[in-house]
Amino acid sequence: MIGGSVGYFVSEERNNTRMADFRAVTQSNISAQQTVLETLSQKLERAGADEVVQKIIPDCPHAEQIRFDTLLDKLDDGLQTTQLEELERLLYRCGENFAQRKAVMAMRLEREVSIYQQFLEQSEELSLSGIEDFRKRFTLYERLAEEERKQSSYFSDLVLYQGDIIRSLIAGSAPDSEAITSILTNVSDTRDLISVSQIESASLRRELTAL
Repeated sequence: MIGGSVGYFVSEERNNTRMADFRAVTQSNISAQQTVLETLSQKLERAGADEVVQKIIPDCPHAEQIRFDTLLDKLDDGLQTTQLEELERLLYRCGENFAQRKAVMAMRLEREVSIYQQFLEQSEELSLSGIEDFRKRFTLYERLAEEERKQSSYFSDLVLYQGDIIRSLIAGSAPDSEAITSILTNVSDTRDLISVSQIESASLRRELTAL
């Protein structure tokens, strides 16, 4: 009888120790994941990319970037057909670069938010302290990821619109033609959407910083 009681006590202590270890691991995972999210959020805010994304989508060569920016600045003043063709080539080598990186970084943020959600669900099952704070962070990061995803889509749209304008000019359309005017309206509307989303993202980041 005594042996059975001792065996039960030892088994119970082992279970308690394992549960305590699991709680500690989950708490550590949550803290580490918050750091990952903070780092990604900061890089997105600065329009940057981490080493992984930089390898996948390398920088546009410096000389080509300068040439692209120069031609783009002169677009409103009028470019020769050969310059427009050069600008079109550079658009997809340099202009699209930022939009692609933004899209990949936004997807990474979404993925890391989903991982954080898994840890949150574990913490709820274990009744860890600070759950309300975890929930608030998750909600804010989930909303931030959605805004960053929308912005990446808008930036991709801008690249497409720029390409449409350049091809229209190459085809002989006048800068004030109905076709180009329509595209410019889309550009303006998209820029407004980006501005609204960036304001919302900034607000969400301030809320996260305040936690």
